[in-house]
Amino acid sequence: MSDPSAPMKLTVEQAIERLGTGKFQRRMVIAMGLCTASDAMEVLLLSFLSIVVQHEFGVGPHEGSLLTSSVFIGAMIGTFILGRMGDIVGRKPMFLTSSVIISVAGLLTALAQSYWVMVVLRMGVGVGLGGLVIPYDSLAELMPSRDRGRYLLLGGYFWALGSVSVAGLAFLGLQEEGSWRLFVLLCSVPCVISTFLAIVWVPESPRWLASKGKEERALEILRDAARQNGKDPMAVFPAGLTLVENPNEEQLHSLGCLFKKEWRKLTLIIWGVWLGKSFMYWGTVQLVTLVFANEDPNNLQNDQTYTFDYGAIGASALAEVVGATITIVFLERGGRMTLQSILYLMTGIFSIILCLFASDASPNRAVLVVFAFLARMCAQGATGLTWLITAEIIPTRIRNTGHATASAIARIGGACSPWLMSSENSFQTIAIAYGFVTIYITIMVCFLPETGGTELGTAGSFSEEDHTHVSEII
Repeated sequence: MSDPSAPMKLTVEQAIERLGTGKFQRRMVIAMGLCTASDAMEVLLLSFLSIVVQHEFGVGPHEGSLLTSSVFIGAMIGTFILGRMGDIVGRKPMFLTSSVIISVAGLLTALAQSYWVMVVLRMGVGVGLGGLVIPYDSLAELMPSRDRGRYLLLGGYFWALGSVSVAGLAFLGLQEEGSWRLFVLLCSVPCVISTFLAIVWVPESPRWLASKGKEERALEILRDAARQNGKDPMAVFPAGLTLVENPNEEQLHSLGCLFKKEWRKLTLIIWGVWLGKSFMYWGTVQLVTLVFANEDPNNLQNDQTYTFDYGAIGASALAEVVGATITIVFLERGGRMTLQSILYLMTGIFSIILCLFASDASPNRAVLVVFAFLARMCAQGATGLTWLITAEIIPTRIRNTGHATASAIARIGGACSPWLMSSENSFQTIAIAYGFVTIYITIMVCFLPETGGTELGTAGSFSEEDHTHVSEII
């Protein structure tokens, strides 16, 4: 028999289950959500800005595409650097570092006096955006398994809020020549707010602290979280309790570890999914803006050199609220993989139909709005599931490195999308390309294992090594 006087031992995973869900996690959702909204706004504004700069700085469509691609290139760099630094120096410091980089570079963009200065500053924004996998993974690591999927998908509402806000702010800030500076300035505000909230509400990850041998500090954070959730912290985590690492829990940070025998297949599949995911989502957003951009001099007013159908773009952005709701409602009613593949397939179909109608000489605006709405609705739902499944599926030992590298690979798809969604390409060409990408991403998703009802990180191993069971109290 075990000695009843011996101190209890819990893994961090088991401690999180005891913590439950409440005010602590809701605060983190708000801080993480504003980062998500900022991510959406800082990239989505480029679907407008890439057209605006062509008139403001006298450049062509290729330079407009390069401006958008520069953010994705910067994000690829930032993901490799900031994602790995999050494993080395801690989650919270790199969360704050990412937010500050985005805020400063975003605000300075509004002061840019030349095209190339703007390119450099938007690349700087991208570097900061590359670190935003850290708050997402930190929230995943602090959520009990029962509520993890639902709470992580709430980020989709913040993304949708950012999408709708971009359309509204574009209407306010793109009314005349030079007013784009106000537009860019307003789009930087959410990240500034998120930075301050992160300082106050977001603690260091107990899981990371435990992996660094700082179990006492991890227990302090868990007890404070229990207090915020309305529980007696000393009852939930009594004196004498010891945190232990899960079996095989040590963090591995090198890129080489992703190609170990047990993880190689998983790594390649996830990279393939994220590559297609990024192209599909950003391509759909840029396609909608391209469809509803108006550069016909006969339809411009006063001293305007460009205008957009803000009502149509705003309506399509509202579709992302519906997409986020669909994923939450149907998340537990069927397989995550099945729902994800269906949503990617429908995104492609609706986008192709949108292209075909837009290619008409006199397209029906109502029809365009409907299919733009449906395409963005499905794109939001599909990509939200990809984020969730990635956090659930990657084993704990390689979670941060695996998620960061997947995000970096995704930037390749994002960087390529503006070159396809250029005004120099016909809608027929865009539709054909969408067809190939849709087939690709739908097939790739089918290779992922199902994660519904599993513990964090236990569905992702294609070997026997990561399925060791730990009793609740050792």
